[in-house]
Amino acid sequence: VQQGSTSDSICVQAQTNTGALDVSFYGTMTYSSSTTGRFSPDGTNWSAGNTFVAWAANGETRVYSRDTTVGTWVITVSASNLQSDTQFISITSASLFAPVITNTSVSPVVFSPNGDMNCDSITISYTFSDSDSAYCTTTIRVYNLSWSLVKTLLNSVLEDSGTHSVVWDGKSDTGINVGEDTYIFEIIIYDESGNDSVQGTVYADLTSPSGSVNINSGNNYTNDINVTLTLSATDTCSSVDKMVISNYSDFSIASTYTYATSISWILSAGDGAKIVYTKFIDSVGNISSAVSDTILLDITPPSGSILIDSGAISTSNTIVFLVLSVADTQTTVDTAVISNYSNFTPSNTYTYANTISWILISGSGMRTVYAKFIDSAGNVSQVYSDSIALLSNIISGKVTKPDSEPITGVIIDVLKDGNVIKSTTTLTDGTYQLSDLDSGTYILRASWTLNEITSSVSVTTTTGTTDNSFTLSVTCQLAQLGGQVANVKAKTTSFSFGHKVMTAESDGFVQLSQKGRILIKVPTDAGGNYSIPHLLPGKYTAKAFNGYIYSDPVEITLREGQFLTLNFTFQSLPENQVYTYPNPTRTGSLTFHLYCGYSVPEITIRIYNIAGEIVKEIPDSEIPRPGPIFEYIWDCKNTQSQNVASGVYIYQVIAKDKGTAEQKQVIKKLAIIR
Repeated sequence: VQQGSTSDSICVQAQTNTGALDVSFYGTMTYSSSTTGRFSPDGTNWSAGNTFVAWAANGETRVYSRDTTVGTWVITVSASNLQSDTQFISITSASLFAPVITNTSVSPVVFSPNGDMNCDSITISYTFSDSDSAYCTTTIRVYNLSWSLVKTLLNSVLEDSGTHSVVWDGKSDTGINVGEDTYIFEIIIYDESGNDSVQGTVYADLTSPSGSVNINSGNNYTNDINVTLTLSATDTCSSVDKMVISNYSDFSIASTYTYATSISWILSAGDGAKIVYTKFIDSVGNISSAVSDTILLDITPPSGSILIDSGAISTSNTIVFLVLSVADTQTTVDTAVISNYSNFTPSNTYTYANTISWILISGSGMRTVYAKFIDSAGNVSQVYSDSIALLSNIISGKVTKPDSEPITGVIIDVLKDGNVIKSTTTLTDGTYQLSDLDSGTYILRASWTLNEITSSVSVTTTTGTTDNSFTLSVTCQLAQLGGQVANVKAKTTSFSFGHKVMTAESDGFVQLSQKGRILIKVPTDAGGNYSIPHLLPGKYTAKAFNGYIYSDPVEITLREGQFLTLNFTFQSLPENQVYTYPNPTRTGSLTFHLYCGYSVPEITIRIYNIAGEIVKEIPDSEIPRPGPIFEYIWDCKNTQSQNVASGVYIYQVIAKDKGTAEQKQVIKKLAIIR
């Protein structure tokens, strides 16, 4: 009797995990059916029902039931037609139940085995149980999709029931990092009675994500450093988890965010092209190359100008042409907003053009048209304007010498029934214009004074006549007055005299009068310079305004062909420009007002009672700037902050030039009534 042989023997199954035992007969002799066999766990206690079971043929297998007890059995076999022989074979009855795998997991499912120490490995976890074996054998292998072996992670390792894990570093059995692909892992756990296995997949992702960024939905321009970024990114296997954004190509200053399709961003300051750079990072740490978008940041409004009818002084037609001019530092000007009203209610919006037809408000008088310009980035300019006189029933013309030289300051009167109903004077170009007359026929008279002799000439005309020109029989050379006005207030302002409206560089002007009537007024430039040409010889009164105060009048006599230089200066502390208001005061406060022409003034105000005792001193540091007009509000309290009594007080204003040490003072009175 042999165990495991197939020649001339009775063969007994070596192991079993079921309730049956296989016993087979092998031999070269012919045995009768009386050949029997039986088995016993100990050679004494024979299994019931299994005694003297005959084998019918060579190689036949008999199945004997047995006890299900796990352990070692002794098999006794006898053949009755041979000599009585009892053989004992010892076998081990194995586990009755195979192990069972109850759970597996992989973390992460996607990894990036590129050697950058970031998500280079995965962990395979598994749980199994075996009800009747203390230990099982575990084998874990990794294959590619062709089922070629890549890596053996565990090979017949004894493990007890429970949860276990193994790490795959993304390398093959030869130590080389695997390429991007899907990989199959197989877990096999077995004991003497059988095995259980499970398979799963992991993905090696070595490809960086790709994406794009758009600033303000792809707009070309913006006028705000606060923008919105629109982002899009994809990855071949894993998800896109993060994004890194910077205003610098080297990402030296950058911010990292959880991936989103939209995010607010702040551009770097200053006009010009702005580039935003972005990188995307997937869940396994692969970083994309930088992508970018560009937008032009323009925060500077455009500048421009507007002229009505190319700068004409007047018109009799409500339909005019606006001449526009603009400039912008970064972008182009797209839009012009035009209105007859300074608040732009109502207004019309146009695609920008150099000329636009426009309709003025009807009726006679000065008409102003206002314009704003908008560039491609949305910046809105300041308001620009131009004015023109809209005239109805006008009479106009020019006064010249026989040689066509214009004459300044000629008086033009319109008479009806012997009465003067309108009057003006000629400008420095000899022109004049009268408007808003009732329709009809009038007497038009030109009067002039030459060397104290007044002459006149008249013509009959009708409204609507614009070429009423006079050629005076003046053969002498005309004179010119020019010079400078000191301390003018330089600013861009509108200047008008007669029918002329113009833009001036300052608030200063010079006027000439004759026999109490102002004949001409001209503006000064920003430096105070002025010129009045084409004047008839004779006596005039000249007076200047520097934007703050008037000069004293100056009597002049112009000779034929003379160019007279007349400069206007102003007192450093003119007495008539030092006063208080209200005076007397009943309100408990009053204001000191003064003009001081010093370039670097130091001003002190002292207030005395009628006995000459000082009540209050106001130092220079308490007097508000800038000048040259200074005002200080006094609360009518003394140095001890007590209300002063009713009565008359003397105040002294002292002005000193810190540069030259020149000093002026003015002493006046004020009254307080309580």
